[in-house]
Amino acid sequence: MTFSNNSKELAIQDRDNYERYQTEAVFIPSKEVLSLMKGFNSLCEKYGLSFDQTYQDIILLLELPEVRSEILHEISKWAMMEIEGVCGGRFVFHGGGQVTFKTKNAEYSANSMAEGFREIGILSRLLETGAIQPGVSGQLFWDSPETNLNPMMMKPLVQILLELSRNGQRIILATHDYVLLKWFDLLIDKGKDDHALFHSLYRDADTSEIKVASTEDYLKITPNPIDEAFGFLIDQEIENDMGGLGK
Repeated sequence: MTFSNNSKELAIQDRDNYERYQTEAVFIPSKEVLSLMKGFNSLCEKYGLSFDQTYQDIILLLELPEVRSEILHEISKWAMMEIEGVCGGRFVFHGGGQVTFKTKNAEYSANSMAEGFREIGILSRLLETGAIQPGVSGQLFWDSPETNLNPMMMKPLVQILLELSRNGQRIILATHDYVLLKWFDLLIDKGKDDHALFHSLYRDADTSEIKVASTEDYLKITPNPIDEAFGFLIDQEIENDMGGLGK
């Protein structure tokens, strides 16, 4: 992305917006990183690990100190409480990569918790440190948020992401999961000024080029291999049931 002198001068006239677009984006990789944190950055500095830079980037953000409660956006506080309710506790960051999971009655190593809890716990921590601050921070990119996530947790996650979006947080997700995608379709509320754009990446059969088809209507996503795969599953179930009736 480039800016000419003129465009920068125009942007500075609206300094709040200009500074907003200078903020760094946050990328959450598909693999949870809470179990990797202890000593990870030191190892990255000294040795050539087989992890790409995005893992070190997210761990550095997770190790930031939490911001003062009065600075936190109210929607961030709400989202953190929702995540705590879903998980039955909260992740506590003690520094040096040491992370525990604390409930009302006990405290455990983060590594003993389900990977899905650790995955959604990353989002809570990024809100706690202000790395994600609706209306202020840069875009949130999240690769496969459904990874290791209990399907029952997907609706609360989508509700949280939509509320963050409604309060000025731009979010870009990549997913292969029908349940997550369908919850967005069902929960997007035009009455709350929700704006969502669905993209389908596919390889052109003639040129082998990667192309993209975009739509605001979930039902018009094409091609949609996620929906097709789910449809095949339903068809197989019906076929099996009908076969049983035939016998």
